[in-house]
Amino acid sequence: MKHIVINIAKSMTILLAIAFAAGVQSCQNMIYDDEGNCESVYKVRFKYDMNMKYADAFPSECKSVALYVFDEEGKYLKTYASSVSAMKADDYALILDLAPGKYKFVAWCGLEENSKSISMTSMTAGTSSYEDLAAKINRESGIASQLDNFYYGSLDATLPDTEGVHEYVIGLVKNMNTVNLVLQVFDENPIAAESYDFYITYDDGFMNWDNTLHEDEVLTFKPQRVSKGTAEALIGDEGKTITAYTAKINVGRLVKDWKGKARIHIDSSDGENLVNVPLIDYIMLIKDHYQIDDQEYLDRQDTFDFVFFIMGGKYISSEIFINSWKVVLQDENLH
Repeated sequence: MKHIVINIAKSMTILLAIAFAAGVQSCQNMIYDDEGNCESVYKVRFKYDMNMKYADAFPSECKSVALYVFDEEGKYLKTYASSVSAMKADDYALILDLAPGKYKFVAWCGLEENSKSISMTSMTAGTSSYEDLAAKINRESGIASQLDNFYYGSLDATLPDTEGVHEYVIGLVKNMNTVNLVLQVFDENPIAAESYDFYITYDDGFMNWDNTLHEDEVLTFKPQRVSKGTAEALIGDEGKTITAYTAKINVGRLVKDWKGKARIHIDSSDGENLVNVPLIDYIMLIKDHYQIDDQEYLDRQDTFDFVFFIMGGKYISSEIFINSWKVVLQDENLH
């Protein structure tokens, strides 16, 4: 009986060895998926939770990704560009066919196909470096009238030479902001909407590889649309019809160190500059309602509503509303 047991043990050892060898051979030829593998698979995912909801909005907002890859020496290697379909956005990932090593990844995401609002630097593999990479807002004679959603992210990563699926997440910052301007007119006979010129001036049209702003010409951002409406209001004891004009303007990234450079303008038909105020400085007036850093607030908040008042054809500069917060102006430097 003892002799038989020993033979069975030897037979099992041989069978296990054969099965292991077959498994190794199959691993060398298998197609890998998320269930596991025998080689290194590198995935990059994207997350956009740098917003006021603190929730990942990448699946709903980003329609495309462009991932620029640089080697350990900082030289440009290649770009992975892909559209993001709505059905796959929740589980979207880029699969990288890169060798193990150290890399720098720079991502620009969100642009629609054939977008004409942003131009990227032309890169040459093996020659260009990450410092050459830049994004520029397209303009015509210094005027930018259209700007798509545009997101930035970067990551330094080491891809290991170990088996398994290795995932990396790149957090994104939104570089497009919407500024809604509302002009409430308390005059008896308000002029037509086209008699007002709404615009924002800001030299933020040139973004470096690290999303800092490069010196640029002053751009004039024009509204996508201007509309007119009326509302009934009680002023004192008297009911009046108030006329309001609204303008929606998209601008690029807002940076706290560039305060004073971005300015809101509203001109009358005769060329008089009724409103000329610093955009970022005004935004900072309500920032204390949020317990976060100045730049983080500018990066998280992507929509800003301003309400200005005109009476007797003149701008009432004592108070405004910003994102529904009433601000009483006392600092003369903010005019």
